[in-house]
Amino acid sequence: MQGFVNSSMSTAPDLLSPKYRPDIDGLRAIAVLSVVGFHAFPARVPGGFVGVDIFFVISGFLISTIILENLEHGKFCFIEFYARRIRRIFPALLLVLATTLAFGWMVLLAGEFRQLGEHVAAGAAFISNLVLWRESGYFDIDAETKPLLHLWSLGIEEQYYIIWPLLLWLCAKAQFKAFWMALAICLLSFVLNSRGVVTNPVETFYSPLTRLWELLAGSILAWARIQNAALIDRFAEKLGHAGSLAGFVLIAGAIVLIDRRTAFPGWWAALPVLGAMLIIAAGPRALINNAVLARPFVVLIGLISFPLYLWHWPLLSFGYILKNESPSRTYRIFAVMAAMILAWGTYRLIEQRVRKSAHGDRLTAILVGLMIANGAVGYLVYLQNGIPSRRVVVENPVPEYSFDMDSNPAADCPIAGNERLPTGLCTQYTPPILTKTIAIWGDSSAGAWLPAFRDIGKRHDYAIINIMHLSCPPILDVRKPRFDVPEAKKYCNDGQTQYEILRYLRALHPDLIVVIGAWNSYSPQTNREHLTDQDGGIADSVSTQRVISEKLPQTLKELASIGTTVVFESWPIMPTTPKARVVGSLGLVPAQVSVKRNEFDAESQLARIAIERARSAGIHSIDPSSLICNTTLCESVVNGVHYHADRYHVTPVGAMQLRPTLEQTITRALAD
Repeated sequence: MQGFVNSSMSTAPDLLSPKYRPDIDGLRAIAVLSVVGFHAFPARVPGGFVGVDIFFVISGFLISTIILENLEHGKFCFIEFYARRIRRIFPALLLVLATTLAFGWMVLLAGEFRQLGEHVAAGAAFISNLVLWRESGYFDIDAETKPLLHLWSLGIEEQYYIIWPLLLWLCAKAQFKAFWMALAICLLSFVLNSRGVVTNPVETFYSPLTRLWELLAGSILAWARIQNAALIDRFAEKLGHAGSLAGFVLIAGAIVLIDRRTAFPGWWAALPVLGAMLIIAAGPRALINNAVLARPFVVLIGLISFPLYLWHWPLLSFGYILKNESPSRTYRIFAVMAAMILAWGTYRLIEQRVRKSAHGDRLTAILVGLMIANGAVGYLVYLQNGIPSRRVVVENPVPEYSFDMDSNPAADCPIAGNERLPTGLCTQYTPPILTKTIAIWGDSSAGAWLPAFRDIGKRHDYAIINIMHLSCPPILDVRKPRFDVPEAKKYCNDGQTQYEILRYLRALHPDLIVVIGAWNSYSPQTNREHLTDQDGGIADSVSTQRVISEKLPQTLKELASIGTTVVFESWPIMPTTPKARVVGSLGLVPAQVSVKRNEFDAESQLARIAIERARSAGIHSIDPSSLICNTTLCESVVNGVHYHADRYHVTPVGAMQLRPTLEQTITRALAD
């Protein structure tokens, strides 16, 4: 098995090896084409990201086979093992990291280039998954605008390569069967994965502990192939055709049935993992393996799968960045074709030459030095805040994008009777002389609209009290089992804090209550969030629909019993964060993003119906989308005013455009 490749996403093995299996390269082709298809055409390949899970199984199988066979013959050497890994992985990775950083210098704004520098350093150190895990959260930028996002999987593989050979070596020294260790760790990892996918989805996705079972599934198969070859051969002989067909069906089913809304990896990841195991165990003569996976063109794709995986995502991501939204179908087709050409060139001109070089030790040292230098340059870019002095990229002078959700963080809400809210939920804006009190309750959208309220408060001597929690809708009985913001658990998952707010509002008895939520971000049409009520089980689109349809009008009616209530209707969510830039000779890329009006109406329909149901209780409403929506489009820039700070939130200058309408609504509501 010395001819086998070291990595599931690495270069091809030595084709002269008598044990080389072209069908495994064909399986690599299925995996990489699935991932590329998902990234380029997600509507047509909704579950294509499971290709990474197939890669993990292949990697575990091949690497464990190499290590176990060498240990069995007393030939395993750590230095030789890692030197081979370096010569396989580093050449293509170095080229992609350097090219991405160079192009980023030319086209990225300072903040974007700073993050790219950090990701280059993380990619060079093979800790991309840990860095992405750390930065994931409420204010994390869109995944599409991270050109090196895909290196998370390479990080997990390399972390496996560091630990697993040592464990196998220790087992061999102690004469302990590696199978039992692999099985125990695999089961533990799978349990952590199946539990964590609901409570900590981001951690479960990126953590090596919750992904290890996928690699170990391949490792266990490798152990069985070496220690129980007769059993595996008997399976291949009697059930090989059925096994390969079943494996193909499982993988195809995963690609079709799973999508980005699925709680993944979780139990769903068992489909591609088991499918890959069945295909490998079926052997090269099995029906699908021989008739499909071993075909020359399919094998060729497998041979270039590692550089293809590396090249395709930066090309697509920069398209998202420069267009400020999903690039056209023509561009995506072009990007995939360009990635194919670059992958083939990388394989033929770089990877094969490195593999055939007679100066292995010297070349290994050079590659290590280049990788350290590449990572150091990336980290320097990060430390220099993206080198804002660059003259290649000039950000267009536009109104401030950021919004200030907590400009007075030290202030707590005033005590109302014996009720006092948990620290961090409240901010008050109090003029010298008070005539009326307006209480705002909402998620982060409430913070985004505060500039307009503060201005109205100053004009009319109103006290403005903002009760806000990130990413949690102002709805009674709501639970949000999945979180991007860990601290949101204190609020959204206990179902009690909302009632503390309700008691506080009753004791405060404000003249006006304003309810603001990003309703369409919780809509089943978008499936960006999952909500359920106190009696709900698994969070899904059905339970989310029930919360919006039933609990929102009930909450509004409850608030109306306290006092006059105004509710904000939905605000358009843009496909990406708008940014303005001048990119060298490429010309101006404007900070204009839009969403089709019919798509926005579909996302907002549930909330609109729910708000309409509450009007009988005397609820007033205001539609902020009237600022930017016409009959066909909702646009982030209207009449020179930039309305979107990011995909979800209004800019301060945009909020001020609503002030006259908001002032009229408040005056009318207080007069009723």
